[in-house]
Amino acid sequence: MTTTHQIRIEPHALVVGLPDEHVALCHEVMGDAGLRVDVMRTGLVAACERIPRALPQMVVASAALGPDALDLLEDRAIAVGAVFLLLGERPDYEAMERQLETGVALARERFGRRSSLPPGRPS
Repeated sequence: MTTTHQIRIEPHALVVGLPDEHVALCHEVMGDAGLRVDVMRTGLVAACERIPRALPQMVVASAALGPDALDLLEDRAIAVGAVFLLLGERPDYEAMERQLETGVALARERFGRRSSLPPGRPS
């Protein structure tokens, strides 16, 4: 007799190549939306390998990674159905915050209840 296991994937985002200030903003915006934020500081290869295993709802990457790296990350994000969000190096944190909020809204729309706010959090 075979055993069936149910795997629960926690709603989360994978952040790659962002400076600490941008990571803090990701934690603030996405954390408030009920997404756990996993930060990849170990490099592109590790991030690309992690995406199909972790199945994030969002992948947020720095534009400073370069076009080849971004193509690899975007391909893997699309393959798992994640929202791919590219953040530039601009110091306009209000614009970045709006961009992150838009990404979270897209993830909620795409994934439905899996990315909804935890109970007790305002929408």
